[in-house]
Amino acid sequence: MSYKPKKYRIVDQPVIGSATGQEQQKGDIVYEYIGYDYGLARDDSIATGTIHTSVTIEADGSGPFFTVPVHNLEEIHD
Repeated sequence: MSYKPKKYRIVDQPVIGSATGQEQQKGDIVYEYIGYDYGLARDDSIATGTIHTSVTIEADGSGPFFTVPVHNLEEIHD
């Protein structure tokens, strides 16, 4: 069995830094990014004082990715 990325719903606006060519909205579904994010979630966490994580719109967890504050995500358990 392969790893299944966590699934989240965006619970608040605005979503800053959406995926390239995309604009994520409140209620959209995103997935845990399973690749290396080059420390960007950490950098955003330090810069804003709010913990961030990297997510993607791809159900398999592949990129492109963007960072979102963790308080703006609600995990969905399928």
